[in-house]
Amino acid sequence: MKTCTALHCSLLMGLLMVPSLAAPAMATARPQSPAIAKEGAPADAPIAQHQRDLLHLAWQAASAMPLEPHAKSRSRAQETVALACLNMDQPSLARKFARGIADWRRGSVLADYAHYCADHGHADEALAHITLAEEVADNLGRDEAQQEWRRDTIWLKVASTYAELGRTADAERTHARIEQGSAQAFDAGWAATLTRSVELVERDGLERELQRLDGIVASGGSGEAYSAVAICCRLFDKFYADEELRERIGLRVRTRDSKLPRDLHMSILLEVAKIAARHGDAERGREALAEAAEFLRQSELAPEYRFGYVPVMAEIRHMVGDHGAAEGELEQGLESYHEQRDSFRQTKRAEILRPFAEAFHVIGNRDRAVDLYGMVVEEGMENPNSRPRAHDVSETCLSMAKHGFEPTRELMARIREIVEGLGDPW
Repeated sequence: MKTCTALHCSLLMGLLMVPSLAAPAMATARPQSPAIAKEGAPADAPIAQHQRDLLHLAWQAASAMPLEPHAKSRSRAQETVALACLNMDQPSLARKFARGIADWRRGSVLADYAHYCADHGHADEALAHITLAEEVADNLGRDEAQQEWRRDTIWLKVASTYAELGRTADAERTHARIEQGSAQAFDAGWAATLTRSVELVERDGLERELQRLDGIVASGGSGEAYSAVAICCRLFDKFYADEELRERIGLRVRTRDSKLPRDLHMSILLEVAKIAARHGDAERGREALAEAAEFLRQSELAPEYRFGYVPVMAEIRHMVGDHGAAEGELEQGLESYHEQRDSFRQTKRAEILRPFAEAFHVIGNRDRAVDLYGMVVEEGMENPNSRPRAHDVSETCLSMAKHGFEPTRELMARIREIVEGLGDPW
């Protein structure tokens, strides 16, 4: 087995753990205080009943897909539901769902659950589920048909959790098992795992981290560059209140994404605008949004992909206080969608419309959100096959649950009817 190059280890270890002065290439993990350790498993946080119902419906739809011939689609959809549960502080439900995933993604979600436990002080529960995740990864290693990045995704998450628990030696041991090629692809999950440790970076170690990121962007592959820029965005958010650091990190974010494909470049620009807006900096939020709009105008993205940015940009306009402009942008985007609807693939229509429903909910126009969610549900039924129907209705349930949107009684009944009616032909 190949081990990580020095550069790759610097990316992983230097960003998953705070660097020590004695060994710049390695690091010291977060020390865990026995005084705050919690027994047992973390409990689900209180949420509205309709949100919990929607999570169960999303899982039911995803799990309705038969393993043959749709094993990959089924597991991917199930993983999405389980991760949504974690993001909504429903760890018990996430753990239950993870055990129902048939392939390597079970190990990936179990590792995510373990990290959630570690982050919330449940060390014993975290270690128990690290063991379960490692078992999945070890089994993948014995299967020559499995691609290395799947196993390495689990190892990366396990190492991150060991670091969170303060188990430096275990984190280093796990990192040594990762193949260097696994970091080369553009993978949002991989990058997100690396960014977890940004909270461990303090001001006095920031310059060292920035220099490492500079080196990765300069000499690493495009996948590594994406991860480095994503980490810069998290650092930009963390140190936003410090004007000097904000400018230094922001400059790196703006000038270090030249290796990225246009869609990822656009996502970084929008993330910068969101960060400024979340910090109440309307002026900088508008500036970043204008830069993103100009980049989108000059891009050559297909219309079905360009539409996806309209609701995101409208939500940011709402965040910076431009409420009328946000709603107007959404209505204009919808008008364009209806003009071009017939040119889009059936399987893309619900995907295009769903973010518009979310955005109208976010800006406070419930009536419009209700109408659009109803439209999204029906667009997902246009395809005669149940696999795309299951995917669309699962995604729509998750969208409503995550955004706290309560469907009308009629809409909920329609969703249940669709989920219960999934079947041949797939």
